[in-house]
Amino acid sequence: MRRLLALLPLLPCLCLAHGTNLELREMTNADQAARNASLTDWSILNKEDAKRRDRVREMLAAGTITSAEDFYNAGLIMQHGKSPQDFKLAFSLASLSMTIDPESSSFKPAYKSSKWLTAAAWDRHMMNLGKPQWYGTQFTKRDPKLPWELYQFDENAVTDEERKALGVMTREESRAKLEQMNKAH
Repeated sequence: MRRLLALLPLLPCLCLAHGTNLELREMTNADQAARNASLTDWSILNKEDAKRRDRVREMLAAGTITSAEDFYNAGLIMQHGKSPQDFKLAFSLASLSMTIDPESSSFKPAYKSSKWLTAAAWDRHMMNLGKPQWYGTQFTKRDPKLPWELYQFDENAVTDEERKALGVMTREESRAKLEQMNKAH
């Protein structure tokens, strides 16, 4: 991790010269397609997610994740992890993508922007540690019969301006989304 962070200042120059990892792009497309299916078998999806995370770690070790899109795709896959280390890595990878290409203009993100993914990965990391999220990106449901909840939210950790800069909802927009989610179900 420290080695990755030490290379941070060099990444914009190094990564713009490299192409996209097509295998990683396909893995990300599969990751998103599985989540958009009308009926998701979570026991199968969890196994597929674990395989994708393992493959991302192999690619990182082999040095085949090199572009803004690659770091984004790897971060999105790690975002669907199980451990604090998975979410911390997701945050780091999304941050690298955002540093290389702040507007995600060199690629079409599979879901939302690198900025959004950075915030969501941080919130997921905090949630996994049992601490309040900062950006308000994480909604939970304790039981399928119960309404959605906005996971613990430290509304003062960052400002709404900072939230907007990362492409996430303001505090009020998060509460409105929660209301909308519960009306839909």
